[in-house]
Amino acid sequence: MTIKLSEVISVLESGSRPKGGVKEGQEGIPSLGGEHLSKEGGFNFSKLKMITHEFYSNMKRGKIEIGDILIVKDGATTGKVAIVREDFPFKEAAINEHLFRIRVDSDKAVQEYIFRYLQSPLGQLQILSSFRGAAIGGINTSFVDRVSIDLPPLDEQKRIAAILNKADEIIKSVANHEEVTEKFLDSLFNDSFHSCLNEESNWVPLSEVAEVIDCRHWTPEYIGEGKPILRNSDIVGGELLLERCKLISQKDFDYMTSDGRLPQPNDLLFSRNASVGKSILLSDQEFALGQDLVLIRSDTIDSRFLWKFFLSQHFMRQVNRMLTGSTFKRIDLKKLRNMNVPAPSQIEVANFNSAFKLYQNLKSKRKTDLNNLFLRQYFLNLLDKLKCSEKKIYFF
Repeated sequence: MTIKLSEVISVLESGSRPKGGVKEGQEGIPSLGGEHLSKEGGFNFSKLKMITHEFYSNMKRGKIEIGDILIVKDGATTGKVAIVREDFPFKEAAINEHLFRIRVDSDKAVQEYIFRYLQSPLGQLQILSSFRGAAIGGINTSFVDRVSIDLPPLDEQKRIAAILNKADEIIKSVANHEEVTEKFLDSLFNDSFHSCLNEESNWVPLSEVAEVIDCRHWTPEYIGEGKPILRNSDIVGGELLLERCKLISQKDFDYMTSDGRLPQPNDLLFSRNASVGKSILLSDQEFALGQDLVLIRSDTIDSRFLWKFFLSQHFMRQVNRMLTGSTFKRIDLKKLRNMNVPAPSQIEVANFNSAFKLYQNLKSKRKTDLNNLFLRQYFLNLLDKLKCSEKKIYFF
């Protein structure tokens, strides 16, 4: 059965804030906005803002309850959704004017199922089809009449929601292992190079141990098919997203990669403008350097050591001291070449590289992605065992 979202909800409302806004750190009742919803459907309370108890008690709308679905209604993150579960840490909390609060009629639908549907690519597509406005656009309450949902019987909704919740648990578990793995490498790095990291008097300028290769200061024409050119924005979460790169002609690619600018395995890729400090140890990826990116290539210092050093507080302290610019921070190429780096001994490097292999094994076993096809297929198979038709789960 296909229904409109408006047919199964009992509450649809937004919240408010006092005149003059709210402040971080003051005592009171938490007031949540779009910035407090995480992309995973939970919450981020790192920059919590408060309203007074008096204002909260006088609110007619926007008081959060367990089971609520919250949706960002305007701005860049319009459509982002979260659900308030039993582990929500606040007994009293409210939403501001940038969120919608939805409650589902439990006689018609399961709250977790509706949340999962709205969180899915299909649900997001339907929500955003109601987006209006240019500068700071958004959605209004009529969006619930434009979202169509395939609604199986209540028991089946519960089973589907339970399976997708289990998927979340596994994904979070893998993510936690990823975090532990990275901390393991940090510990290896600090232990292996403790001596040279703490003897700054023996550090040398980067230019003495590595070649710093700047990009071409030219932007070629982008085309439909061709060779990838990597921009700063194509580096996300320590990964190169080559599939989203702009493409350029072979002729322009040859020019952009000439004079030693073609990335090589074990080169270090470094961003020196806007998002300063992104550092990637390259393998065999093929791309041209876009603006604000440099390659660091060395035959005299271990590339894995250099990569971890560039990510360390030791190096970033130097970078922060030398940043220029007000709106967009950047580091001058000459200053980058003059940055001081340690020169580890061969024994230190050998010990680290031996342990680094263990890190790589751990990372390869733990590495996953929310769009991992194997994980998705696993849960589709589970759903199939529950005799859910493909039509009823196509939103997953």
